[in-house]
Amino acid sequence: SYDPNEYNVNVIQKVIDKGIDSIPLIFGSTVGKHTLDAYPGRLMHIIISQDELSMHLLRTPEGHKPRVINDAPSVAVIALQCMIRMKAEPIVLVGQNLAYRDEQYYAAGITHAEGVPASGDLPRVEGVHGQQV
Repeated sequence: SYDPNEYNVNVIQKVIDKGIDSIPLIFGSTVGKHTLDAYPGRLMHIIISQDELSMHLLRTPEGHKPRVINDAPSVAVIALQCMIRMKAEPIVLVGQNLAYRDEQYYAAGITHAEGVPASGDLPRVEGVHGQQV
């Protein structure tokens, strides 16, 4: 989970409602308010480059600033950076076109996120099916 908006918790609401504790949640340090409050599973965080407070306060045992994941407009880009950092090989992204399709901020399967449109001022590119995304 990465989105800094307060409605980000809606994406994982089904997991929370059903009390599913077998799915770990890896979250960015700038994740939206209340996303983690009731999450029933294990939690692991990554420090996001926009998190200036952590960069200012945290140090490794050797005194170095923590390694960060660079801010990005998509959780897929964040996940890709994490996989590269973990030296995962091969990395295969299935079903991810790295775009906002049909002006929607979340995928159709995210049932608690209806009515959250993507910004209208984003650049347009051709999607995998020839449509503008």
